[in-house]
Amino acid sequence: MDVSTYSELVAQRLHPRPYTNRVTEVSDDIHLLLTCKKLMLARYALVVSSWEPSLDGSAFLKSKRRAVARTLGAIWTFREVGLYLVICGAESEWHTHAATMLADNTGLHAVIVQAVHFVDLQTGATQLNQSAWGPVKFGGVDSVAEVINSIPLNHDDARSEYTI
Repeated sequence: MDVSTYSELVAQRLHPRPYTNRVTEVSDDIHLLLTCKKLMLARYALVVSSWEPSLDGSAFLKSKRRAVARTLGAIWTFREVGLYLVICGAESEWHTHAATMLADNTGLHAVIVQAVHFVDLQTGATQLNQSAWGPVKFGGVDSVAEVINSIPLNHDDARSEYTI
């Protein structure tokens, strides 16, 4: 399965609920950007992107954080966004970087990375790094992770439904 097909399967399961908006004008390296606003100020986004083996883990996260901030107009302390990042690529390429690509433990960013979810579309291998404050997890990360992990990676099962 390619990343575009996978992105559409993610969108089918997470849009319009819980992510109410689908942003179509995004950078070339982002295949899918879904957003939602909860309460007065809480804003969340989900991004599906391909792994870029030419970058190290911190440079990759920085580039995605910048792209989302620019697209959504995120500003630290005023218009922050909680980000669930899904990275698609071969496990052999991202595995060594996954341990260093951790979700944020503080909210001191315009785009706060709440989860980094790695997915190998060929083998089905996944890894989830998520932020938490003790037992408390933010942004509905657990339910989104369930949906991401339930997406079948072969075409025969692609029609099965699992939504939040």
